[in-house]
Amino acid sequence: MPAGPDPRAGRLRQYAEHAATAVVRDALAAGLDWWALGEHVGLHPQAAYEQHRTAAEGLRPPAEQRPGLAVVCAAGLVAAHDLDDECGVDLDDLGDDHSLTAEPTVARLRAAAAALGEDVWIAVRLPGDYEGADDLDDDVAITRWTTVVLHPDELGWLREALALRTEATDPDDEDDEGTDDLEPL
Repeated sequence: MPAGPDPRAGRLRQYAEHAATAVVRDALAAGLDWWALGEHVGLHPQAAYEQHRTAAEGLRPPAEQRPGLAVVCAAGLVAAHDLDDECGVDLDDLGDDHSLTAEPTVARLRAAAAALGEDVWIAVRLPGDYEGADDLDDDVAITRWTTVVLHPDELGWLREALALRTEATDPDDEDDEGTDDLEPL
């Protein structure tokens, strides 16, 4: 008769999970924020929050810990939703090294779209950029969420990209050539 899984392995895994939770809880209690914790465990701050938010009561999400680093993202299917100016700039225009490429919702949406053979766009903007833009209509995008960037410099890149997009689509601008010609920053 074949032997089943060793019950000691399951107990060892359970003890390791409890130890990891205790370490995270103690680190957060000692004052680490999601950026520091994420750096220690190799995760984007939002991913660290999603993975460890149950380690202690009353933990604030990253956008509340550092509201100055908050951004609003929206996503839509290329075949069903147009990426309009109110959604922000395409994340791909910010470059592959931008921290939002490691953001957990971005990763999940891209993986889901790839699994379904669909193309998805993900746009980024600053909170409060457009009045009423937080009211999401079904025909505009699939989802919208608030997350964070790692460094203030990334907000600078985002502001520049938003400014370039505004200049390129300004109806009063005589040299308007559209947004397709924007170079990634």
